[in-house]
Amino acid sequence: MKTRYLPAIITLTAGFITCMFGIFGQWGLYELTKRLLIVLLCFYVLGGVVTYILQKNFAEMKETEVEQEEENTEDEEQEQNINTEEEN
Repeated sequence: MKTRYLPAIITLTAGFITCMFGIFGQWGLYELTKRLLIVLLCFYVLGGVVTYILQKNFAEMKETEVEQEEENTEDEEQEQNINTEEEN
């Protein structure tokens, strides 16, 4: 899974929601800017953490899939060897 753009997507979504609250809540320009900056920084960090966790979990999943494939190929090779020995 490509997680490269995940922090940006999370950050922009949070920023959009904050702007909507600011517009409908009639916040002043200084208050909106301050809150938007805080929200953007927090959610960028949160997006980075989520991306790191997802990459780590997907790497572990790929490793287990590779191990299972190797075991399956070894089992198939052993079965083929047994079959060829029985034929001889």
